[in-house]
Amino acid sequence: MMIDRDARSTLFCDAVSYRGEEYSILKHHGAGMPDPHSLTSQTHGTFAIGSMEWDATYVIDDDGMRLIELDVRGTETLQPIGETWPVRIGPSSRYKGLALPIPFTGVLMLAKDPIFSGYGWSAYHQETQYGVVLDLVLVDGRLICVSDRSEEMRERRSEALPRPRRKEAML
Repeated sequence: MMIDRDARSTLFCDAVSYRGEEYSILKHHGAGMPDPHSLTSQTHGTFAIGSMEWDATYVIDDDGMRLIELDVRGTETLQPIGETWPVRIGPSSRYKGLALPIPFTGVLMLAKDPIFSGYGWSAYHQETQYGVVLDLVLVDGRLICVSDRSEEMRERRSEALPRPRRKEAML
């Protein structure tokens, strides 16, 4: 499944296609995420999920975790990733058609179906602001287990909402 990059939210840039569904990456804990600067140029930097300098799109399936698309903003001269050269799109350069294995080991928190009512909206969303929240445990890019935390988030949202006052207390 290819993710329609232009239809995605601009607030969360990095996305994962998992079991045919698109998710935003909310958090990650672990090691092995790529540094786009080391992939695309001679400079090195620190990779951050949802960076304002690049957007990454991954797929997680039976073949493991792979980087399938990368947008890099800025005017620096970029190198190919493998045999793939970037295509310039406005202020960004886009690498499409990648299949770069990602040896990530750790936990990825993925989310989809944002819930807008009753919550503030910012560039860094809390996991409770989504209808579906999954924790994926990966070792060397291979999916080991999945925990669906959606019910836990629903309960946390319910606890956070104001409670109606009882009539007796109002008299």
